[in-house]
Amino acid sequence: MDDKLLAIRFAQQQYRVKELSEPTTPSKISAVNQVALMNAIVQVAKEHQLKPSDLAQRLQEPGRGQAASELIARGKAGLEQAYGQSYQSVQAQIEPRTQKLDVRSVGMSDDMRKMIEQGKQLKNTIVIESYMNRGRVDYAIQGSRQDALVSVNGKSDEAKEKLVQHMLKINAAIDHGVKTGTIPKEDAKFLGERFNKEIYSNSNPEKNNPEYNKFHDATVRNVQFEVNKAVQGREQKMEKAIDFAYNNPAFQKVIEQAVNQAPQQVQGRVKEIIEAKAAERANEQNAQKAPQTQAKVEPAKTKGDIER
Repeated sequence: MDDKLLAIRFAQQQYRVKELSEPTTPSKISAVNQVALMNAIVQVAKEHQLKPSDLAQRLQEPGRGQAASELIARGKAGLEQAYGQSYQSVQAQIEPRTQKLDVRSVGMSDDMRKMIEQGKQLKNTIVIESYMNRGRVDYAIQGSRQDALVSVNGKSDEAKEKLVQHMLKINAAIDHGVKTGTIPKEDAKFLGERFNKEIYSNSNPEKNNPEYNKFHDATVRNVQFEVNKAVQGREQKMEKAIDFAYNNPAFQKVIEQAVNQAPQQVQGRVKEIIEAKAAERANEQNAQKAPQTQAKVEPAKTKGDIER
């Protein structure tokens, strides 16, 4: 998704601004900072009765770097307040939607391997830290890995929060694939379960002592429950904003550009989704224009969940 388009849609959703043309914001800013900046621009513009596009244009003038930084900081605080979670959690749910992550329902990509490995490292930090606090460091894991146990002291809570954000990122990447047609909707749940299974599994249990393996499995069940609960709660708070960002005719152009670069096997699926969305919007517009005495025009069913 185009960073500025995404930023505009979040600003529109948060401040209920119906008409908001695309302003020129400072380049080389991450997607989530674009969102934060746009939110602040809209807020400040409303306070001073200015057009957001005019205020954004002023930020392009020489010597405005500090002003842009201050607006981004203000926008970050606004995002935290609007969506009831940390800026890092908001970032985890936005950034994957603007990155070219290779997440697929069939096979295993390098991006997927990296996300799984990062998740496993965070999970291991949590489990090992808990085990260390039980006074069983010396016998937890045999061999050279024992040195790693001593180096993670005091990082359990931090790792758990990072794991929540990491799972938010994975879910966002999957959701983006579904919304853009590169991942079939019916495969999304399976793909999410696949990530969970890989991340929370016990790697090489044969190299660990039985006591540690038993502790690992019991601890992981609790950690996975707590992490998934936190992830679901944070996603629910941003669900409407995320859907609002995608449900935009202008975004269809972004999708169409991506289709031309997508593998041949997904092009047909994406085009069908675009056509279904266009038909749905047309039917809704016709229903609104029709006299109230006429029968209601039913919107066309979407093909977001079309079968392969």
